[in-house]
Amino acid sequence: MLYLSTKSKGVSSALLSATILATTGILIRYLIQEHQLEPMVLAFWRNLFLVTVLLIILECFYPRLVEISWGDFKRFVPYGVVLALFNYLWTNSVALNGAAVATFLVYSSVPFTALLAKLLLGEYLSTIKLFSVGAALIGCLFVSCGADFSGVPFNLNGLLLGLGSGLCFAMYSTLGKDEGTRGTNPWTLLLYTFGIAAVLLFGAQFISLLCRSGIQSVADSFFSLGFSASGWGVLLLLAVGPTLLGFGLYNVSLGYLPANLVNLIATSEPPITAVLAYLLFGEILTPLQVGGSTLIIGAIVISSYFETERKILPKPKLKTAGQVC
Repeated sequence: MLYLSTKSKGVSSALLSATILATTGILIRYLIQEHQLEPMVLAFWRNLFLVTVLLIILECFYPRLVEISWGDFKRFVPYGVVLALFNYLWTNSVALNGAAVATFLVYSSVPFTALLAKLLLGEYLSTIKLFSVGAALIGCLFVSCGADFSGVPFNLNGLLLGLGSGLCFAMYSTLGKDEGTRGTNPWTLLLYTFGIAAVLLFGAQFISLLCRSGIQSVADSFFSLGFSASGWGVLLLLAVGPTLLGFGLYNVSLGYLPANLVNLIATSEPPITAVLAYLLFGEILTPLQVGGSTLIIGAIVISSYFETERKILPKPKLKTAGQVC
């Protein structure tokens, strides 16, 4: 019963996370397209709003989750660095590739997660899983092509941004799994890693703008939305909705299931994003891109189906058991 209960909680958390996260690229695309918000500034405000809202909630209802040791903080720093880099690459990928293509490309994280989980966590890696690694990467290559190999030029920058965001997300998944086995509460982890990422994103953008254009450009860049209620509202929605709930539930699922299995379940996200991108922005995938997308999802699903069944880790005892989730 413990096995079934643990597995069902992990699967339901991962599925709900994927559904919520599917709106991420859509909201980012809207802010960049309609409000010309710079990718790094967008990523900073998104993280800052998330940390602010989550900190208020935790301080009011679960104050013990905010308390960590200096050793915990030092362990969270590399995680925050990876998250900041992912935020930057992912936001730029959406700006360059569009919401649908960027979301499919970020799922290069699935083969990367399988490899990292094997190397760092010792999780089982089957022959079918190795096959899926190659198939998924070939799919990413196809998704980065415009029309066909003789038509629109290959989008190398788009591919690199997509693969880079995928690699960073794979590292995020693997580190999150490691923290789950340590008993770190997922909401505590979310609070501090996004806080660290927000500081890093602000510092990078501040130094870049200051060196290029002076102090006035810093204010103009970070407050380019001005008094736009719709812009700030969507930015807040992005932070509280797909970012807070999506990443939070993703972290919860990592406490119940292997990292590569969580990423496999999350493959329901790209098709939802593609449909929303078509309805809202008219983004249409070319036949080659559809083929590549199908190859990515198909390789992941097949590897999951044929994967040798292995023991699911029992739910770790959280530092504040019974308070959250």
